[in-house]
Amino acid sequence: MTRNIYALLVGIDKYVSVSPLQGCVNDITAIKEYLERRVHTDRYQLHLRTLLNEHATRQAIIDGLRQYLCQAVRKDVVLFYFCGHGAREKAGEEFKDWELDDAHETIVCYDSRSKTNGKKVPDLADKELRYLISQVANKGENSPDHVLVAFDCCHSSSGTRDLDDKDGVRQIDDLASAREYSDFCFADQIPKDKLSSETFPQGDHTFIAACLNTETAKETSQENSQKRGLFTYSLIKELESPNATLSYKNLIQEVRTRVTGVRLYQNPQLEFVKGIDSANPNRTRSENLKIESLAFLGDPAIIKPRDPSFTLKHRPYVQATRSGDREQQEEWVINAGAFQGIQEDMELAVYTEGSKYEDFQISAEEENASEPKPIKAGSVKAIAHIKIKTVRANESVVELVSGTETLSSDSGKSDSSKQFPAIVIKRPVPKVLFYFDFEGEKGANRELLEKVKQKLEEWRSFAVGVIDDPKEAHQYRLYVCNQQFEIRDGIDNRLLIEPFTAEDNDFSISLAANRVEHIAKWITTRDLENPNSSIKKDGIEIEVTYQGVTSKEPHLVLYQQSEKPRIHLKIRNQSGYRLFFTLLDISSDYSIADPEILYDGENKVQWLEIEDGVTYTAKYKPSGQNKLREDTPIGIPKKYKELTEYGETLKLIASTHSFPIEQFKLPSLPIASSGERNIGEDEEPPVGDWVTKQFGFTFIRSKPSVDISANTQTKLSEGISIRVPDGFSANASLKPISTVSSERSLDGTVIELPLLKDAEAFDLIDRRRGDRGISQIPDQQLSVLELSGSDLAIDKVTPESPIVISSDRFLKPNEGILAIAHDGDFWLPVGYAMPKEDGKTEIKVERLIAHGKEVTQGGERKISEAISLYFLKVVLQRKQTAWLRKAIFNPDGTVFFTPKGDLESVKKAVAVAEHIVVFIHGILGDTESMIPSMQTTGLLNSDGSKEKGKYDLVLAFDYENLNTEIQNTANILKQQLKEVGLGDGHNKTLHIIAHSMGGLVSRSFIEQQGGNKVVNHLIMLGTPNGGSEWSSVYQLATLLLSAGLNFIPKSFVAGPIVSLLTNKATDKMSNTLKQMNIQDSQLLPELRRSQDPQCPYTIIAGNTQLNQELNKKAENLLKALENKVWKGLEFPFKGQSNDIAVTVESIFTRKVFEGRNPAVNFIDPVACNHLVYFKDQDGLNALTQAVRQAFD
Repeated sequence: MTRNIYALLVGIDKYVSVSPLQGCVNDITAIKEYLERRVHTDRYQLHLRTLLNEHATRQAIIDGLRQYLCQAVRKDVVLFYFCGHGAREKAGEEFKDWELDDAHETIVCYDSRSKTNGKKVPDLADKELRYLISQVANKGENSPDHVLVAFDCCHSSSGTRDLDDKDGVRQIDDLASAREYSDFCFADQIPKDKLSSETFPQGDHTFIAACLNTETAKETSQENSQKRGLFTYSLIKELESPNATLSYKNLIQEVRTRVTGVRLYQNPQLEFVKGIDSANPNRTRSENLKIESLAFLGDPAIIKPRDPSFTLKHRPYVQATRSGDREQQEEWVINAGAFQGIQEDMELAVYTEGSKYEDFQISAEEENASEPKPIKAGSVKAIAHIKIKTVRANESVVELVSGTETLSSDSGKSDSSKQFPAIVIKRPVPKVLFYFDFEGEKGANRELLEKVKQKLEEWRSFAVGVIDDPKEAHQYRLYVCNQQFEIRDGIDNRLLIEPFTAEDNDFSISLAANRVEHIAKWITTRDLENPNSSIKKDGIEIEVTYQGVTSKEPHLVLYQQSEKPRIHLKIRNQSGYRLFFTLLDISSDYSIADPEILYDGENKVQWLEIEDGVTYTAKYKPSGQNKLREDTPIGIPKKYKELTEYGETLKLIASTHSFPIEQFKLPSLPIASSGERNIGEDEEPPVGDWVTKQFGFTFIRSKPSVDISANTQTKLSEGISIRVPDGFSANASLKPISTVSSERSLDGTVIELPLLKDAEAFDLIDRRRGDRGISQIPDQQLSVLELSGSDLAIDKVTPESPIVISSDRFLKPNEGILAIAHDGDFWLPVGYAMPKEDGKTEIKVERLIAHGKEVTQGGERKISEAISLYFLKVVLQRKQTAWLRKAIFNPDGTVFFTPKGDLESVKKAVAVAEHIVVFIHGILGDTESMIPSMQTTGLLNSDGSKEKGKYDLVLAFDYENLNTEIQNTANILKQQLKEVGLGDGHNKTLHIIAHSMGGLVSRSFIEQQGGNKVVNHLIMLGTPNGGSEWSSVYQLATLLLSAGLNFIPKSFVAGPIVSLLTNKATDKMSNTLKQMNIQDSQLLPELRRSQDPQCPYTIIAGNTQLNQELNKKAENLLKALENKVWKGLEFPFKGQSNDIAVTVESIFTRKVFEGRNPAVNFIDPVACNHLVYFKDQDGLNALTQAVRQAFD
């Protein structure tokens, strides 16, 4: 089951009334791109709302929390990420017992401190955020599984995100004055006299802050001089790094190391905030979590495994244009070199441009026999093989071993614009070897080591090799001892880093693999050499001066304990070439960092271009100062200050080309996790910190009830009124949607509101009117009408005399309203609405359904308990004509289509395809719900191959399905197929997969209009070949709608059916339904008399009677519809095998197809109903069988 991630991302650089920032929008863009790139969309559906600059108003942020994030329910994950100014605001007297310093901490919205209608817009205070987050997190058993709140803003008295260059300091100098209590967003829900720090609402969530309350959150310049928030930049770098650890504890520890390595006094913070769930006041959900190993976003399965592939591209010959330049040779290169552990003679498999690692097929013969790895299945095969020829620092030159022609353009030349993914499949022995102590371990410990090894193989890590023979040479060892992993030196067995927990879970296994690979990468970078370089080593000099003594050799720095040693460092280029230089700071705590001592003028750079014969002096900019200095301080981590000897390496890289060095940086391992960066800052006095945890409760205020009686327009609230028919009276009140969770079915189970794919709760109130008695929280939006009274005459409410609800709420032209009620067993449709011309909404409730037993008095049914009506807003679908489109499949399983009417794009796709399928829907449906079955069943060629038995092009034919006669629709299909190149004699394989009435459209095309010369095979599912016994669209539509609401709510698309039910003609028989009707059809006899088209047919029928549980539910639903909705109409084929909408006999109609050549293929009936042929496993199995047989 796919879960949801709801993310609200807010970034503000430009403000109305306060100083601007420069990196917030960049930060949010980076977070958004990370989520889109790395969230595992097979398991989680990502929902993003981004508010940038002028869109990030105070009200927009509040609405984002109250409405957007509150959609999250059980099993879902929530993320609220804010980048912008942080500030403080004076607290009013009512908060005097809350604050130690009489001030709220706030985030500054786009319009904060500006005036609207003469009134100052306040910041968003911490108490407001706490309240809003509680509404997201506190939903009892329906609460989201995890809520993460992250702030990259300042919480100190200066209210800044500082920028570290001289023009970048941005701050809000004033402490905002106290606001009126009524200006807090919770003022209407929590009266001032009820305000208490002990009972104020608070929800379970994880909170990450960029800094301590007493610090500033800084901005910095990164690649391409782009401004970024230091915290967010470091967070993403850690999440993207090869050694990323995804538990919160380890993640923040590593991010803190990255941040403090650049700016000493910014310490990111992590807090697990515990809240009391209002539905379960005696239990907090957070108490059930193992905080120490809680994964980022709450579930390690959310983030996809890293992609181990490299990129292969062709580089053309380029002649040198100026003195000192070197000419560029024509060559094929991959974007990895010595820094990534690439070695000469490595072999790689190359795949098609644009393909993804998860789809790669790695066959057994491509694997290294001496280091067997599991065979990787996939749909994309390798198109070429390459071998490493020359290893450079950050790239490698390769030679093409096979498949040269597949990497060239149609003209036979290499195309430099193309990029091909490549995977290492054979390698020499790695330079860094770990011995895993399998021999000394037994049972569970041995299994843990095996799983760490498997994890490294799964990652295809070639920086490290694993051996199991202690007699073989190795540098390091991994043990399991006392339920902890230990990494030790391979020679003297000394412990290298702090032991860490060894548990049989993915987090612990991944952490061990990360640590092993981290050390291997550190060693690889430290020992990096290029023996084949043409640049003379002695032409590059590093000169260090300390206390007046200059040396070009490894330097010994002697200093007193109280001193801060300073050095002067110079780089001299005497190579004969103009080169690019960078420095890496390689520390004994297994970290690698940019020492930030290279400046081009006043600008800090990662690479410095130095002409031949020029000497550069390293520079340093003290924190808070603008003037550059040449005496660079060397800071020693506090944990090492008592040692007598400490190793520090500066590695200089000179290259003809610059390349990003961020990927080579490594944070420190736990041995020195609290140390400062070793170069770049003077010591300053330490700062303090503090943290608080609180508990809270949620109070909800409902609207009062109103007496309603016949023939009067009764106001329920501002902008909403109700009129009821003669003989009916009740007390009416509007309720929040959350009240559904308090109701139970007749068997005692909790009723869950159906979460339709294309629907959401419809708030009856127009909130633009500003009714302060109305909740702004989605779960508390007034989407329920409760009718109560001593004797409710429910029979007075009929389609002819409905209850009419008028709302000022605006509906878009493609939106409608569905009213539903629960009878104790099933959700049933009771009313509908369409947008009115005046912009208002009028909902007609045609039936009232009792939740339980009814009492009959004087021939009328009456009930004495309350009736609840639930209102859903549904996206309607209207088809004004017919169109043929190409379906395009996303990697996450979703489908989108070429534009309606764009037959030219379809024609181009047809021209290069060989195996084509056209999907055609029925009278109540669309192709969008059918086509994903192609990926589910594996019947799609997704890698550009032409494998027989699979389709390489999927087309969708949608049409107006009520009033256009079937023959006319078939003729449109014929014409559009011909227009895209699928006319007579097209020489391709063309199949049609048709559902319900779509099968009759297809048969009319094939049997009456020459389609037998176009179509190679027709597969029909649930098609009424013998006719339909349904006499009204209304009856059929309400049946299928009810089945969807109760049997497949999460995947059910209600829009097409609601569109029909809102049509005034539904009480009559539509043209198409009449054509399918057994009694009235003229089409069916014509089809029976048509000549054998000699076109292969396969027919699939569903039979709910094959599944006892499914059949029982279907029978009970039909009884409920007959007694409570249809009123006098009966199910037309009781006792006959059926799929709810069509009988098995009508679907097969064997007499019609007798004597056909080839014979019709009747697949045995499957246990599914009319709605789920393309979703239910039995239906999908039958479809797969039909397609396979069609290709045979």
